[in-house]
Amino acid sequence: MSEDGLGRRLHDRATRGEDLSEAERLQLDQWYSHLDEVESSTLASGAADGSLADLRAQVRQAIGRLATEARRMQELDAANEALREDIRSLRRRVSETVAVAA
Repeated sequence: MSEDGLGRRLHDRATRGEDLSEAERLQLDQWYSHLDEVESSTLASGAADGSLADLRAQVRQAIGRLATEARRMQELDAANEALREDIRSLRRRVSETVAVAA
């Protein structure tokens, strides 16, 4: 497994509250340090300036998709509630029909 893959796996375990061995904790800390170095290097080179605008655009797009999905979920919830009410009504009618027939 690559160092990045191992770091991601250890990070995932740590953020889920799993216990890490001392060696795993050391590996995770080293991976974090490596990520910090890469980030610092990127910021120092100025390469982040162009990508910052791209990231902001991606965030705006993600927010738009999230809003669309939230609206869709609300519509589905309303439709589900209407179906639940129909089911309750049908059950009452069936119960009344069975009671009359008995």
